[in-house]
Amino acid sequence: MNMNPTSKPLLLLGSLLLLAAGTLPLQATTACVPRERDALLAFKRGITSDPLGLLISWKEDDHDCCRWRGVTCSNLTGHVLRLHLNGGYDLDRFELVGLVGEISPQLLHLDHIEHLDLSINSLEGPSGQIPKFLGSMNSLRYLNLSSIPFTGTVPPQLGNLSNLRYLDLSDMEGGVHLTDISWLPRLGSLKFLNLTYIDLSAASDWPYVMNMIPSLRVLSLSFCRLQRANQSLTHFNLTKLEKLDLSMNYFDHPYASCWFWNLTILKFLDLSQNRLYDQLPIALGDMTSLRVLRISNNDLGSMAPNLLRNLCNLEVLDLDESLSGGNMTELFGSLPQCSSSKLSELKMSYNNINGSLPAGLFRQFPNLVTLDMSINLITGSLPVEIANMETMAMEYLDIRSNKLSGQIPLLPRNLSALDIHNNSLSGPLPSEFGVNIYMLILSHNHLSGHIPGSFCKMQYLDTIDLANNLFEGDFPQQCFSMKDIKVLLLSNNRFAGTFPAFLEGCTQLQIIDLSRNNFSSKLPKWIGDKKDLVLLRLSYNAFSGVIPDNITNLPNLRQLDLAANSLSGNLPRSFTKLEGMKREDGYYGSGSVPEDDLSSNCLIGGIPEQIASLAALKNLNLSRNNLNGKIPYKIGSLQSLESLDLSRNNLSGEIPSTLSNLSYLSDLDLSYNNLSGTIPSGSQLGTLYMEHPDMYNGNNGLCGPPLRRNCSGDIEPRQHGYGDDNKAGHAGVVECFLRVMHDYL
Repeated sequence: MNMNPTSKPLLLLGSLLLLAAGTLPLQATTACVPRERDALLAFKRGITSDPLGLLISWKEDDHDCCRWRGVTCSNLTGHVLRLHLNGGYDLDRFELVGLVGEISPQLLHLDHIEHLDLSINSLEGPSGQIPKFLGSMNSLRYLNLSSIPFTGTVPPQLGNLSNLRYLDLSDMEGGVHLTDISWLPRLGSLKFLNLTYIDLSAASDWPYVMNMIPSLRVLSLSFCRLQRANQSLTHFNLTKLEKLDLSMNYFDHPYASCWFWNLTILKFLDLSQNRLYDQLPIALGDMTSLRVLRISNNDLGSMAPNLLRNLCNLEVLDLDESLSGGNMTELFGSLPQCSSSKLSELKMSYNNINGSLPAGLFRQFPNLVTLDMSINLITGSLPVEIANMETMAMEYLDIRSNKLSGQIPLLPRNLSALDIHNNSLSGPLPSEFGVNIYMLILSHNHLSGHIPGSFCKMQYLDTIDLANNLFEGDFPQQCFSMKDIKVLLLSNNRFAGTFPAFLEGCTQLQIIDLSRNNFSSKLPKWIGDKKDLVLLRLSYNAFSGVIPDNITNLPNLRQLDLAANSLSGNLPRSFTKLEGMKREDGYYGSGSVPEDDLSSNCLIGGIPEQIASLAALKNLNLSRNNLNGKIPYKIGSLQSLESLDLSRNNLSGEIPSTLSNLSYLSDLDLSYNNLSGTIPSGSQLGTLYMEHPDMYNGNNGLCGPPLRRNCSGDIEPRQHGYGDDNKAGHAGVVECFLRVMHDYL
C-alpha cells in the first residue's frame, strides 16, 4: 500500500496515542461500571466495623469506584479487575484488626474480577462458613481468604474456578476441615496452594490428589493434621513443584519412606515437627536445587557422613532438636563443601552436640547471617578468627547455654544480635562491639570488670542483658544516644553509682532490672513517665528517699519490686492507676505475674485502701517496714492473691474477716505486729495455719482458734512492733534504717 509522506507521522502519532491509552491513569480514560460500583457499595453495607479505614474512600456520591482504595480497574473498559482489602495484626493484643462483617454475594456482579484478597479480616459473617458463591466468580485467577476465622468445611464449589492460579485458605483458626479434596485437580492452572491450619486428617489420599495438579509450584500443608506421607506414588506429575511445606503434622514414620524424595527440582522443603525418625535417605543428596531445608524437631538420630556435601545451593539448614548428639567437627564435615558456599542460616540447637567450634567454621561459611548452636554441650572458646573477618555477613549469633569458656573476642562488625548467656565466659568485655547491635544477651557468665565507654556507641540497642556476672563500677552515664532501649537487665552484679540517667531519654522502656547491685541515689521522678514499663525491679540496692508519687502513673506495670533499700516516707496513694495489676493478661514470657514487693525499707504510715483495686495482684509484700494503722478491710477484694506478707510492722486492730475470702491464698504472714481480736475463721486460713504455724506470732492481742489463747476476757494489745521477741521495743524510722543496713548489706 502506498502512503504519502504526511500520513506516516499521523499514523505514528495514532499508534502512540493507542499505546498511551493503556498506561494513562484511569481517571483520564474510563470510569467504573455503575453495576459494579453498586456491587462494591453492597459489600460495604455488609461491613459493621472498619477500624483501619479501608473503605473510607468508598462514598455514595463518588461515581468513580476505580478511585477507591483497594480497587483496580481496567484502563480500557472500566471493569473491576482487582479487589485488595487485606487487614492486619495488632501485635500488642495478638488479634486481627480489619474489616468486620460478611462477604456480600453482590460481588458476583464483578464479572471480570481476577484478583480478590480479603485476608486478615473478620468476614465470617453470621454463618461462619466460606461462601459457596465464591465458586461462581469464574474470572478469578487469585483468591486469598487467609486468616479469616471461618468454620465448617471448604466448599467444593471452589473447584469451578478453572482459571485460578493462586489459592490461599491458610490460618483459618476457627476450625475449617476438608474431608473430600477430589475437586482440587479441577483447578488445572493452579500454581500456589496454601491450606495451612485446615484439618485434612480424613484426606488420606492427599498425595495422590496433589499429584494430579502438575502446574503446582508451591504447596503448603502445615498444621493440617496429616497422618502420613509414606504413600507410594508410581508416577510423579509434580515436575514443577519448587516449595513443599509439610511441617507440624503427625507422620510418625521413617524419613526414607516419604513419597517426595524424587522431586529433585524442589528448592524449599520443610518437614519440621512431624515425628519423623531414622536416617535421611541417600536421595536427599541428589536434591541439588534445594535452597531451604528444615527438618527440626524430629528424631534424625545422627547425620550420615557427606550426605549434604553436594547441596551447594543450600541457603537455610534447620536441624534444631533433631539430632541425638554428635561431634562438632564431624557434623560440620557433613555440611555442604562447596567452593562458594551460599549457606546463610544454620540452626542446630538442642542437639547434645559436643566438641569445640571448628577453627575454620567462619571461613567455610563466609555468607552465614544466622548461626544458632544454642543449648548444646559445646566447649572451648569462641574462635578468635571471627574478629578478623571484616567482610563476614554474620548478623545473628546464638550460642547460649553451652560450656564455652575464655574471653569474648572482637566480633563481626555486621553483628546485630548476640546471645551467649549461660556459659562460663570470663574476663572483661571486648573493647568495642559492632554499632549495629540491637540485642546483647551476656547474662549468667563470669564476665568482670567495668563496662567500657565504647559500649555507648551501640545506639540501636533495644535489649541489654548483663545479669548474673561480676561487673563492677558505674554503668556508663554518657549513653544518651541509646534511645531505643526496651529491656535493661543488670541484676546480680557489683554495679554502683546512681540510677542510670540516660534511661530518661528511652521512651519505649518495658523492663528495668537493677536488683542486687550497689546502686544508690534517690529514685528519679521521670520513671513515672515511662508508660510502657511493665517490670521495675530495683531491690537489694541502696536507693533512698521517698517513692515518687507518679510511679503509680504507669498503666502497664505488672511488677514493682523495691525491696531491701532505704526508701522512706508513705506508700503511694494512687494505686488505682496501676491498670496492669488489674488485668489477668499481661506481658509475654515469664516474670509477668502481678506483684508488689516494697519490703525491708523504712516506709511509714498506713496501707492505702486503694491497694484493694489491684484485682489481678498475686503477691503483695510490705513486710519489715514501719507501717501502722489497720489492715484495709477491702483487702479481701484481691481475689487473685496467692501470697500476702505484712509481717514486722506496727499494724494494729483486728484481722479483716475478708481475708477468709481469698481462696487462692497459699502464703500468709502477719507476724510481729500489734494485731488484736478474734482471728477470722475459714477453711483456707485454717489450712494456712497448719502449713505456717508462725504466721500470727508476735501479736499478743490475737485470740481464738487456731491459737490456744481464748477470747473470754478483754485483752489489751501490747505495743511491740518489729523486734518484740528480742525486747527491742518500738521500731522507729532510725531503727528501721539500721535494721535494713544490718540485715541486707
